Amino acid sequence: MAEWHPAFEEYCEAIFELDEDDIKVVQARIAERLSISRPSVSEMMKR
Repeated sequence: MAEWHPAFEEYCEAIFELDEDDIKVVQARIAERLSISRPSVSEMMKR
């Protein structure tokens, strides 16, 4: 079974929560939710 990187799971949870809260899912909102920089979100999305 494949194991996911913990950060990947955090991003997935943040995206799910934003969608559930009817907040448009964009990199800036993910960064705010996870308290990280926008460039960090951009790098993770490339992976």
